[in-house]
Amino acid sequence: MFRTLLGNGEFRSLFRSRLEHLLGDAMSTANLTARIDALAAAQTPEIPAHAARWEGFRTDWYDSYVVRTKQWLVDRRPIFLAQADSFYSEFSLPPWSGDYSGLVINEFLASNDTHGQDETGDHDDWIELYNNGTATIDLSGVYLTDDLTRTRQWEFPAVLLPAGERLIVWCDDEAGQGPLHASFKLSAGGEEIGLFAPTEFGNVALDTYVFGQQTADISEGRAGDGDPVWTFMNPPTFNSTNGDTSHIRGDVPAVAALGHNYPNPFNPGTRLDYSLPAEGRIRISVFDVRGRLVRVLVDMTRPAGDYYAEWRGIDRNGRRVPSGLYIAKMEFNGTVRTRTMTLVR
Repeated sequence: MFRTLLGNGEFRSLFRSRLEHLLGDAMSTANLTARIDALAAAQTPEIPAHAARWEGFRTDWYDSYVVRTKQWLVDRRPIFLAQADSFYSEFSLPPWSGDYSGLVINEFLASNDTHGQDETGDHDDWIELYNNGTATIDLSGVYLTDDLTRTRQWEFPAVLLPAGERLIVWCDDEAGQGPLHASFKLSAGGEEIGLFAPTEFGNVALDTYVFGQQTADISEGRAGDGDPVWTFMNPPTFNSTNGDTSHIRGDVPAVAALGHNYPNPFNPGTRLDYSLPAEGRIRISVFDVRGRLVRVLVDMTRPAGDYYAEWRGIDRNGRRVPSGLYIAKMEFNGTVRTRTMTLVR
């Protein structure tokens, strides 16, 4: 019966939307933990009376049950998410049918010698997408092209793009290197870039841009994230905020530094300022308190200057992370700096 219901397009869209909402919000670790705390707060005044009534019952047992229940939720969540992914695969749920209006081509580099490396270390051409909306966008089935007459040239895999986040697609015609390697290369002599909706949603144009002659290591992008005005960027703002010109200044920082994030505590996003005394490779990553990598915010070569990175409480799989302490780690030319951040949902 369920498979029959999935044959209805409206039901499929509503079902997937509801399931994503439950996993990311109502059934998130933070929300379920808060509910347990609320129940415990209501029951705690009654526990001494029950301890007196039932011989051998100790009040500290109740407290340990509360702690163990919350820890069970934390430990089980990765299993729930894996089961959800398996469910999507088994029932072949179709692409998300929400609003694509926030999806834009944000920046591109058609001749890349030094700015941004893919998984294999290659300096390939790239396109940066940005979600300028307020909700996560499922890119499954969306098409990217360098020829506006070929509206189905390269199809996105199953990947989510949260609100306010960016996504890099490598334009190297090397699909074997990863799921986000497009089947075309960009021409520095000038051409077109287009985003088109999935076939079931009309394959209509979502965003397009026609560009002219390009210069090596100078990108072209929106003056600000999602801004209608385009401009050249030297250096490129690879996978980071467009319009960040704070590094263009007369003085050079004396040492590599990572500032405190602000706001802190934060929800949903926070900012980390950092300074580089010389050109070099900079990597800023977020880890949880168990030392597990949550997300890489910056990984590129940049000249000396002052910059900032933003984190919106999203992990590398595009999912919201629960409330808690997180560690920002900056690595630059052998120097390591860390900061503690507090996310409160």
